Amino acid sequence: GVAAAAADVSRDDAVTRLERRINLMEASFQREISGMKRAGEGLVARNKAIESQLSSLKDETERLQAKVSQLHDKNCRLEAAFRAHVENMHWKYDAPDPPPDRYWIEQGYDYGDEGITDQDYIDCVNRHFFKSAKKQSEKLRYGTFGLAPDDDDTEGLYIGDYKSLIRYDRALLPHWVEFCDSLFDWQFAHFSGTIERTHPFRVYMISIELPSNVLKLLRTCLVRTDLGHVEELDLT
Repeated sequence: GVAAAAADVSRDDAVTRLERRINLMEASFQREISGMKRAGEGLVARNKAIESQLSSLKDETERLQAKVSQLHDKNCRLEAAFRAHVENMHWKYDAPDPPPDRYWIEQGYDYGDEGITDQDYIDCVNRHFFKSAKKQSEKLRYGTFGLAPDDDDTEGLYIGDYKSLIRYDRALLPHWVEFCDSLFDWQFAHFSGTIERTHPFRVYMISIELPSNVLKLLRTCLVRTDLGHVEELDLT
């Protein structure tokens, strides 16, 4: 009986030790599995971080490429402007001074609106035709036309004003000639391809009477089949 009892105790001890060993092995496996899981989660997080960095680098690269392209276009535009300035260093605006104020009163033009006074019309024709024609002719000749701010990809040439109809008069013709000659010179210069590629522009003729001789001048400097850089011609 004693031997049998001892055998049972020995068997129980062996089973206990085996169970303990199994438990230890299971705990070790669980720790290893948990460690591998944490490592996997870390790799996933690191991979996401790398992907985010790559995306940011791609965006930055595209932004820099766009900036380089803008700088290249701006450089081309400045080079063209410099050439225009050099070629026209000795050019002068040759149209005569505008007639005195009394001249317009003596003409007795119909201003198209009873609310427009003689002085309103005089201010309009002086500001929106004579001064505008001279200023824009000088910009075209001296190379400053086309150097718009970076946030504006077009630039306009404006003659006239919405507030008053400017009647045609022989005093305007020399100024039309200067403006059209300057625009012709700017467009047909040997560097026109540079300007065409980098800077579209618009031309606006607003509330101004255009007789056939002026229209002929405008067509000469603006209308041709291969003219690619006049974006809009508005004769309103």
